[in-house]
Formats: sequence, C-alpha cells, structure tokens
Amino acid sequence: ASLLEGGPVPVVRIAIQDNGHGFDPDQRPEGASLGIASVRERLKLAYAEADLAIVSEIGSGTLVTIQIPCHDRQAG
Repeated sequence: ASLLEGGPVPVVRIAIQDNGHGFDPDQRPEGASLGIASVRERLKLAYAEADLAIVSEIGSGTLVTIQIPCHDRQAG
C-alpha cells in the first residue's frame, strides 16, 4: 500500500512464458538456482517490494513473472 494514500501501489508486471518442456523444480541441477537467487536479490535491493516468481510444469512450459512497484518519485 502507498504510504501517502493508504491505497494499493500500482505495479509493473513482466511475464515471460514459453511452451517448452518445463522442469521439475525439485530436480534442478546443483547451482542452477544461483542465477535466480542473484536476480531476486538484485530486484530486492533496487525495489524492496519487488517479486520474482517461477512456475514450471514438465510438458507445459515455464512462466516467469517479475513484479515491480511503481512509486511516484515526486511524492516520495
């Protein structure tokens, strides 16, 4: 919620989806999540309320969603 108005903060939502093979999150190769952890950490450093989500299912592809809050720079 916006600290100034008490209402919800608008967000920019970026979604990237493919229709590839997908993957089982429990069986990723060792170290594969290091890159994702780094991206997630950098997002949080730049935008404390940012979020990165990955949903994948074998045979159905993968969906990556990044959500970044939009703050009015003049108001903050």
